[in-house]
Amino acid sequence: MDILYLSSMLSGTEQKKLFSKYGSISSYASQRFNHLLTKGLLECGCNISALTYEIAPKDFFDENKVYNETEDGIDYEYIPYGSRNSIIRYATKRIIKWQKEHKDGFIVCDIILGELSIAVNLASMFHKINSVAIVTDVPLARAMDRRKGIKKIPVILKQKMIYNFKNYIFLTEQMNAMLNRKNRPYVVVEGVADGIAENLIYKKSEKKICMMAGLLEDEFGVGFLIDSFKKADVENAELIFYGKGTSVEYIEEENKKDERIKYAGQLTNAEIIEKEKTATLLINPRPPVGQWTAYSFPSKNIEYISSGTPLVAFKLAGIPDEYDEYFYKIPSNESDEFAKTLKELLNKPDKELIEFGARAQKWVLENKNPKIQAEKILKIFNI
Repeated sequence: MDILYLSSMLSGTEQKKLFSKYGSISSYASQRFNHLLTKGLLECGCNISALTYEIAPKDFFDENKVYNETEDGIDYEYIPYGSRNSIIRYATKRIIKWQKEHKDGFIVCDIILGELSIAVNLASMFHKINSVAIVTDVPLARAMDRRKGIKKIPVILKQKMIYNFKNYIFLTEQMNAMLNRKNRPYVVVEGVADGIAENLIYKKSEKKICMMAGLLEDEFGVGFLIDSFKKADVENAELIFYGKGTSVEYIEEENKKDERIKYAGQLTNAEIIEKEKTATLLINPRPPVGQWTAYSFPSKNIEYISSGTPLVAFKLAGIPDEYDEYFYKIPSNESDEFAKTLKELLNKPDKELIEFGARAQKWVLENKNPKIQAEKILKIFNI
């Protein structure tokens, strides 16, 4: 099966170039999800061409930019830098041309990029397009999006574009109820687990390390986690943050009061995974507050479970019950309550925590690996 994959997915080489120049890349979670999903599709025998809308400054494109490359079995084509209209025009032409050359092929589009979603819709006006939408966020129910009035028009347009796709890949069942208005074929793929190495006991840090990585925002529970950690007051414990966000300054201020609370900067994906393996607990304190939690399965949850280190998180509405026995639950939004749970977990024997993490890791790698998730997609769409 031939697939044209529309997203912001970069090759590993391109990611290294961006990280080297700017110290970060756009949407780490999106990069990871798309890479793992395409890995599974390749393992199922699909041929993949990637049309990539690269989110990078103009000067990056001006410096001997390579617009076509092949890596790990995927042919990448990067859309030239330009205005939104020029990007939409370029993508629309490429979609139509590709579909004409691959009549039975499928156009898979990450709808979070409105320009690519619009391009698929425009192409459908001129040619029969076998479209599949990957929906990892509901545009009108995204966390931290407070746009109103005229500024909200692009968000409304992006959501309306979703209604016209012929097939869907959703993160949660709730997404289907909201967005699949024409009852078209869909599948729920809440995430994809990476088959990383087993987490062995000798790799653990001597200290009891609580770790949070990713987007560091108070709305995602940074302040709540710090308050809970301080109240737990466990001997030989540290709370370490990796990533970026508006809470970095707050974390650094807290470090001046309590040196056990640390901000360790931004690292590459591979470096973060190594840190995850050595930690005692991996914490995702994203609270179950707001409509958006029903349309969300935090990608960090699967990443954390895959590392073999126990995950500690809230049970959000979008998390299927099958995950319940594979992570420790944050009991409530009250820091006093979570502090008790945190203290209890950090005082558990190392062997018990490692066995819990290993059992969860085994389950997620057996049931949510790239090939299993890709097979689910291909079966639903009769590809």
